[in-house]
Amino acid sequence: MQKTLKNMSTLMIITLPIMVGLQSGSKFNIALSDLILPMILVQIIMNPSAKRNGIKKFEGTYDNLPTLYIIGIVFILLINLLKTNIIYETSQTIRGITNTFKIAINIFYFICFNYLFMTYGNEFKEIFIKSWNKITIIVSITSIAGVVLYLIGIRTNWSMDFRATGTFNDPNLLAIYLLISLSISIIYNIYTKNKIIGINIILSIVALLLTASRAAIITVVVATTITIFISFINHDFKAIKKISINIIYCLVLVLLIILSVNIMTGFNILELSMDRLGDMSETIRSDSRISKWIGAIIIWMNYPILGAGIGMYIDTSIDLGLSTMKILTHNTYLSFLAELGIIGFVAFMWFPFKIYVDLIRVYNLNRKENVCLLFSMNCIFVTLFTLNLENFRVMWVFYIFIFNNIFKQLEKYRSDTKYIKS
Repeated sequence: MQKTLKNMSTLMIITLPIMVGLQSGSKFNIALSDLILPMILVQIIMNPSAKRNGIKKFEGTYDNLPTLYIIGIVFILLINLLKTNIIYETSQTIRGITNTFKIAINIFYFICFNYLFMTYGNEFKEIFIKSWNKITIIVSITSIAGVVLYLIGIRTNWSMDFRATGTFNDPNLLAIYLLISLSISIIYNIYTKNKIIGINIILSIVALLLTASRAAIITVVVATTITIFISFINHDFKAIKKISINIIYCLVLVLLIILSVNIMTGFNILELSMDRLGDMSETIRSDSRISKWIGAIIIWMNYPILGAGIGMYIDTSIDLGLSTMKILTHNTYLSFLAELGIIGFVAFMWFPFKIYVDLIRVYNLNRKENVCLLFSMNCIFVTLFTLNLENFRVMWVFYIFIFNNIFKQLEKYRSDTKYIKS
């Protein structure tokens, strides 16, 4: 891997979770890595003859699935934009173009990381895991620091009052980032220290707790339960034992930290988090999450095939009398259905579902890694019920990281099978 490309790739990974909010007619968030991405893409275009290192093409089209995924999404977006241009006014068409552009940025990340993984194999995987682990530690520290500074009367962009946000502008986004990063940090610990729990995991768990996110609490419980169940059906009782032991270890550690902070400052983040979990009035009140979900289903029933149009959920819900406020669905699945219809939903979701099923298929080929990745994928699928994550760059990059892992495991499995048959 060329030194320049290596350094730029590392910098892109490190700046990926550093988000900056812009206000230009409509809210627009960018990551600092967005500034580096075009430069890497130019390098890739300038070097089309790069050889894959030790990765042979599969029999069939498995390694072409990311390409097929992107082609399907681009086709759906173009059809949707054409429809929006014909049906809606100029201002709404511009909104559709803006939302398409947001998704296009994620597509370019997907293409870029797919190229880097498939071209440079284990070399880039090592860079990826190491760099991701480093920035996760930094994000966790800034998240914790933001809450500490708030408690002593100093307001920063690293917290939303007593809730940690770190380098994001939303505690819930920080929470899902940390839940995704937990698997990569654990894989890093296994490779470098031959253990699961390290300072990186402890910092991530404390930062996760400080988000005081109701969605994160529910997500962790559901994702852990599903992961244990999958381990059970794969007869991986060792993994179940390790998961149980580490859960107990982390709970004890977190409770000690909470107790220490409570004694020193009188601040009890666990009590605040549980109070938020117990108070579900925000979720069921008029014009809030459940009403938004019902509204999205009604919109989908009105536009079942191609949806109301990308970025048109808010306008359509107001036009149909389903809402009086400009609030998103807080549900990625329903957002796809309402705005892009069943065809758009399938176009965006078949690849994540495919790699999830394949991850279960290859579970026994690399249990230590796969159980971690399954946990984070479970977290993503659960969080998609409560947040709009279609433009969450971290998630798109994580998808291609998992695909790369599956690709290499299946390649090894097939080559071993051929050897046994011969």
